[in-house]
Amino acid sequence: RRHRFTPLSRFADDVAAAARAIEAEYGRAPVLVGHSMGARVVRDVLARPAAECPAAAVVQLAPAPTRGVLPLVWRLLRDPA
Repeated sequence: RRHRFTPLSRFADDVAAAARAIEAEYGRAPVLVGHSMGARVVRDVLARPAAECPAAAVVQLAPAPTRGVLPLVWRLLRDPA
C-alpha cells in the first residue's frame, strides 16, 4: 500500500481559505506565521493575488530551503556524525 503525500499547494489552499474567513469575520487580514515547511506554505500563499489570500504581515521562522533538501537529508542519513 502506497502512502499518499499531500502537496504543499493543498495546505496553501487551506491557509488562503482561513485567511479569507478571518478577514470576513473580523474585518482585518490576519498575520501569517510559518515555521520550517510551514514557512514554505506561507511563501506559496504569498505568491497568490492579495485578494485570494489577505495578509496584514508575515512571519517566517527557520524557513525550509526551496530546493536542494533531499541530497542533504540523504547525506545526513548516511553519516549523521
